[in-house]
Amino acid sequence: MPASEHRHIKALREGLGRIGVLATKSEVLRAGLALLAEREPSEIARLIDALPKVAKGKRGKKR
Repeated sequence: MPASEHRHIKALREGLGRIGVLATKSEVLRAGLALLAEREPSEIARLIDALPKVAKGKRGKKR
Protein backbone atom coordinates (compact mmCIF):
# COMPACT_ATOMS: atom_id res chain seq x y z
CA MET A 1 0.00 0.00 0.00
CA PRO A 2 1.48 3.38 -0.96
CA ALA A 3 2.40 5.82 1.79
CA SER A 4 -0.22 8.26 0.48
CA GLU A 5 -2.95 5.71 1.24
CA HIS A 6 -1.60 5.20 4.75
CA ARG A 7 -1.89 9.00 5.14
CA HIS A 8 -5.53 8.84 3.97
CA ILE A 9 -6.29 6.22 6.62
CA LYS A 10 -4.57 8.35 9.27
CA ALA A 11 -6.59 11.40 8.17
CA LEU A 12 -9.82 9.39 8.36
CA ARG A 13 -8.93 8.19 11.86
CA GLU A 14 -8.12 11.76 12.95
CA GLY A 15 -11.41 13.04 11.51
CA LEU A 16 -13.31 10.34 13.35
CA GLY A 17 -11.42 11.23 16.53
CA ARG A 18 -12.55 14.85 16.22
CA ILE A 19 -16.16 13.69 16.40
CA GLY A 20 -15.44 11.36 19.32
CA VAL A 21 -15.06 8.07 17.46
CA LEU A 22 -11.80 6.23 18.13
CA ALA A 23 -11.15 3.75 15.32
CA THR A 24 -8.22 1.50 14.58
CA LYS A 25 -6.72 1.23 11.11
CA SER A 26 -8.31 -2.20 10.87
CA GLU A 27 -11.75 -0.80 11.70
CA VAL A 28 -11.39 1.92 9.06
CA LEU A 29 -10.44 -0.69 6.44
CA ARG A 30 -13.29 -2.99 7.52
CA ALA A 31 -15.75 -0.08 7.25
CA GLY A 32 -14.45 0.59 3.75
CA LEU A 33 -14.97 -3.04 2.85
CA ALA A 34 -18.54 -2.88 4.18
CA LEU A 35 -19.20 0.18 2.00
CA LEU A 36 -17.72 -1.56 -1.05
CA ALA A 37 -19.95 -4.57 -0.44
CA GLU A 38 -22.95 -2.29 -1.04
CA ARG A 39 -21.69 -1.31 -4.53
CA GLU A 40 -22.16 -2.97 -7.89
CA PRO A 41 -19.18 -4.97 -9.18
CA SER A 42 -18.93 -2.69 -12.22
CA GLU A 43 -18.57 0.36 -9.98
CA ILE A 44 -15.88 -1.36 -7.91
CA ALA A 45 -14.06 -2.33 -11.11
CA ARG A 46 -14.01 1.36 -12.19
CA LEU A 47 -12.59 2.35 -8.80
CA ILE A 48 -9.90 -0.33 -9.03
CA ASP A 49 -8.99 0.71 -12.56
CA ALA A 50 -8.52 4.30 -11.32
CA LEU A 51 -6.06 3.29 -8.59
CA PRO A 52 -2.39 4.01 -9.23
CA LYS A 53 -0.45 0.83 -9.95
CA VAL A 54 2.00 -0.30 -7.26
CA ALA A 55 4.65 -2.98 -7.35
CA LYS A 56 3.41 -6.35 -6.12
CA GLY A 57 5.05 -8.26 -3.31
CA LYS A 58 6.48 -7.35 0.03
CA ARG A 59 9.31 -4.93 0.62
CA GLY A 60 12.46 -6.19 2.26
CA LYS A 61 12.74 -5.90 6.00
CA LYS A 62 14.28 -2.71 7.34
CA ARG A 63 17.52 -3.31 9.18
